[in-house]
Amino acid sequence: MIYTLHYQSESLLKKSFFELRKIINSTEDIIQLYVDHSHLNDESPTEIYKIMLKLEGSYRAKYNAWTEPVAKVRVMHQNNISKQ
Repeated sequence: MIYTLHYQSESLLKKSFFELRKIINSTEDIIQLYVDHSHLNDESPTEIYKIMLKLEGSYRAKYNAWTEPVAKVRVMHQNNISKQ
């Protein structure tokens, strides 16, 4: 199953990520972060992906979950499509 989070401040995202990470099956499920175009002006997609990886590491450290499989994460961003 794919679970979607919307990009927001890192502190709010951390809370949502941790709550979701507790309930997913990390071998099968995917956590997808949806980023609208306005946030891409502030940070690159690579930087946003690094935030997701950092959150996964923080979760594993906080809950001593080093033996659990790593959660599958991905970042989806809205392209700025101009109408012709």
